[in-house]
Amino acid sequence: MTSKPQDRIFWHVHPMKDESLLKSIILCSFICFICVFSYYYLGFFYSLTAFFILIISLNKYFFKTSYLLDHEVIRVKTLLMTHTQRWDHFKRFGLSDNHLYLSPLRQPSRLDQFQALSLLLPAKLDRQEIEAFVKLKLGKTND
Repeated sequence: MTSKPQDRIFWHVHPMKDESLLKSIILCSFICFICVFSYYYLGFFYSLTAFFILIISLNKYFFKTSYLLDHEVIRVKTLLMTHTQRWDHFKRFGLSDNHLYLSPLRQPSRLDQFQALSLLLPAKLDRQEIEAFVKLKLGKTND
């Protein structure tokens, strides 16, 4: 089946909505426990600080993340930041069950986990379409 290549691919991921209710309740309970513990032993200011640090550090879980792949750039938009990177920065890619990672290194390396850009994929998205688009942009096969 041949089709015209798309100009862009766009999707949203919201892990808190996609995960089970039990996992979300356990995570929220843990955050509440840390806040109550810090309030009891350290005071209100530290409790509030702990709450904000935990929410900010877990913002990709609690809030929606938007991904845009077009012919010039890759854009990842979260609640707190927007990360934009040009395609010529990346040399290879890999596609797993729920992640697409783009690496600036030509060969697999232990540094991939620090330098690669990891994109979460929703279950309902067509992975073959994304793989074809990334192959078109990088001109390489995946790992």
